[in-house]
Amino acid sequence: MGARWLRVAAGVTVSITHSCLVLTIAATIGVISPSGNEVGPFLSIEQAARSNVVSEQRGRMVLHGTRLLGVVRDRTRGLICGFIVQVLQKATMAPLDSYRMVVVLYAVLGVLRLFFVNRLTSSAEVSLQKESDISAGLPKFLASPIHTASG
Repeated sequence: MGARWLRVAAGVTVSITHSCLVLTIAATIGVISPSGNEVGPFLSIEQAARSNVVSEQRGRMVLHGTRLLGVVRDRTRGLICGFIVQVLQKATMAPLDSYRMVVVLYAVLGVLRLFFVNRLTSSAEVSLQKESDISAGLPKFLASPIHTASG
């Protein structure tokens, strides 16, 4: 949960500062990625946790499925942010201010995300003994084992 607060703080800091050094530090600590891809310590922790709850065969498919969904999410997010910036600039907002508004939105969405994450109960956690339950909730193409040419 502390990482989510860092993202919110980074969003607020980036939206109000004019210092290149402060922008760089806030973006680095808040894991604001210029590419839109998930980076930093969270990705490796998520991948390690996933390997503990899904079999090796299904794990590869889940990994590739989540990467695909992540790419679609990131590209959609980029399109939406670009659209917002374009609308704000057409409404006579200066380019720098329009980009700052997108970063403010990033911080606001971070607070909203914190609100919902704090509402989760322990029943949202995965039990290591229920692998079949994990795959049962996945779409069919993610839940089926990978079929390779050798097997």
